[in-house]
Amino acid sequence: MNICNYKCLPEKTQTCCVKTKVIKLIQKADLAKFEVELFEMQPAGYSPLHSHKILHAILVLEGEGIVFDGEKNTPIHVDDVVYIMANEQHQFRTIGKKPLKFLCVSNTIKE
Repeated sequence: MNICNYKCLPEKTQTCCVKTKVIKLIQKADLAKFEVELFEMQPAGYSPLHSHKILHAILVLEGEGIVFDGEKNTPIHVDDVVYIMANEQHQFRTIGKKPLKFLCVSNTIKE
């Protein structure tokens, strides 16, 4: 067992998100089947419209935002879970004056 405060973990240095801090809680090297990242997206923060070859699930912890699928915006709130299938386009944006904080759990097996 290993216990640490997530604020002591290093931030992901290469991210394409704007005004966003990303912290890897579980890396591919730790567990071969999935990874967990904590995103802290500041007001006016966003990710680019993109897709991955892996699926992932997002759990909204704090704040409000929208997820854009290339055609429509869908509001997301605390306690919402967003499932993003492999190769599905998506973009996250913070709305309001509070940060959007969410966990992203991804499989590491490409479909």
